[in-house]
Amino acid sequence: MDEQQPANNARGALTGIFISLLSALFSALFFIGFTYLAYIKKKQMIPAQQVIVQIMAASLAIGLTQFLFRQVQGNKLLFKQGFLGGWMSSLMLGIFIAFYNNIFANHIGSPLPKIAFAMVLMLYNLLGIIISFIFALLLRKQ
Repeated sequence: MDEQQPANNARGALTGIFISLLSALFSALFFIGFTYLAYIKKKQMIPAQQVIVQIMAASLAIGLTQFLFRQVQGNKLLFKQGFLGGWMSSLMLGIFIAFYNNIFANHIGSPLPKIAFAMVLMLYNLLGIIISFIFALLLRKQ
């Protein structure tokens, strides 16, 4: 007889969380690499460069998450899965970058204000919503 998979598969949910976590870590390494390279070369990143690196890091995390979701599910991706997975990956990336900024700022001797952590999370939340929505529309496939 045919065994039916339950609608809420716990293994599938854990796979999604690990994919989002992996994508966020990979993208955080991309961001950390750029900022640390500028620090080593004793160059100051101008605000436009910081914005571009942040948008590219968020796009990398969201795009990689949705791509891996699609590959795991047999080349299928629903809009809701892509949007929520990409958004979660962007929020995880925001947490990693906020911790990195706090550690790095203390390392170079200019501590960040208390609200900096929340500001970074709000930034990556907004970037995650916008970029994830666009990518989910483009990459969805039934």
